[in-house]
Formats: sequence, C-alpha cells, structure tokens
Amino acid sequence: MRILRVDDRFIHGQVVAGWARPLGIKSLIIASDDISKDEWACNAYRLAVPEGIEFSPES
Repeated sequence: MRILRVDDRFIHGQVVAGWARPLGIKSLIIASDDISKDEWACNAYRLAVPEGIEFSPES
C-alpha cells in the first residue's frame, strides 16, 4: 500500500475520478460495516470507480 486516504467525500464520483488516475491507483477499498452489508450501496459505489480499478467494500 502506497497511499491511504480517509475521505468521506468518496460518494462523489468526481473525487474518485480526480484522484485515482493521476495517482495511479490500482484498487480502492471502502471500509464501512454499513456499506459492505448493503448490496445496493456496494453497486452504487462500484459505479463511481473508474474502469480498470479494483473495488472492494470491507467491514
């Protein structure tokens, strides 16, 4: 792990797109008990992740 960012603004796809590509991010992890248990929320967050970047919701 090279970069760890704690940011509650992840819900905005612009933040993800703005940070992920310029920093060469290969995977994003959301650490949230609520989100990891909610299939709809997981799918919504997954849609915000740019193509080619791995997404993992964890609790």
